[in-house]
Amino acid sequence: MKDVVKTMEQEILESLNPEEKKMYNSLAERSIWSQLFDLYQGKLKWLMIYINIVILLFFIGFVHCLLEFFEATEPADLIKWSFGSVLSIVIIGMMKLFIWMQLDKYEVLRAVKRAEFINWLHHRKLTK
Repeated sequence: MKDVVKTMEQEILESLNPEEKKMYNSLAERSIWSQLFDLYQGKLKWLMIYINIVILLFFIGFVHCLLEFFEATEPADLIKWSFGSVLSIVIIGMMKLFIWMQLDKYEVLRAVKRAEFINWLHHRKLTK
């Protein structure tokens, strides 16, 4: 399957002029680091910064609850601190899940743009 995709991409690249190649390559799959840094640009920049600050605060709360849990001697205190630590981890997980969904959304948009571009190229060839 990978060979078929590579040969298709090679054929597409050979049929493009330099300007179209530049546009096509800009829609290519990027590294995870560039995808993560892209989250901090655009309309949701403030939300991503806010979420990461909240994640940091809940992680500090998790560590505090965990330390208090190990120091507690009463069963009621053990339940209270364990509930706090579990709640903190669940909230952190949900926020991380939101960030991963944003990453996936951007990748799907990039794939759709790439498919539209290829569709436009085929349409242009057929109309010539």
